[in-house]
Amino acid sequence: MKGMQDMIAGKNEEKRSKIWNIVMTVSTIVIILIAVFFIVKIFTSNPLEGTWANDGGNLKITIGSGGSAEIQWPEKFSELDIKVGMTYEIDKKNKTLQLRMDEEAIQTAADASDGALTAEAIESAINTLESSFDYSVDGRALTLTDREYGDQFFFEKE
Repeated sequence: MKGMQDMIAGKNEEKRSKIWNIVMTVSTIVIILIAVFFIVKIFTSNPLEGTWANDGGNLKITIGSGGSAEIQWPEKFSELDIKVGMTYEIDKKNKTLQLRMDEEAIQTAADASDGALTAEAIESAINTLESSFDYSVDGRALTLTDREYGDQFFFEKE
C-alpha cells in the first residue's frame, strides 16, 4: 500500500487529498446519473412493449414503440404469414390501451396474401380488437379487458 501512495502524488498529502476529492466527486456524479437514467426509464417505458401470445396461441400482438402494433393469427391463417398493423394509445396512469384499425395496413396485408384473403375478411377478424381495453400486467402475463363489453383476452409474453 505504501508503494501505491508514493506513486500517486508522492508524499504530498495535500495533492493526494485533492485527487481523492476529485475521484469521489466524479464517482458520485456517475452514480447519480445512472440512478436518474433508470428512474426515467422506469417511468417512461412502455410496460406492454414486446410480443404477447394469446393462451390458445391463436392470436399474437406485437406492441412496438411509437404507437404501432402488429396483429397476427398463427392458427386462423396458418398457411399465410399475415401481420396486420394497428395503431395504439396507452395511458399508463389509468392502465388503458386503445387499439385502432389502420385501413392502409389492412389493404397491405390483403395484398400480401396474394388473393387468399380480402381486406373485408381481415377487417372482420381485426374488428374485435378495435376497442379500448383495461390492461393488467402480472410478470409475464397480460390481461386485456374490453372496457365496453367486458370481454377478456389473456396473453403471455414471448
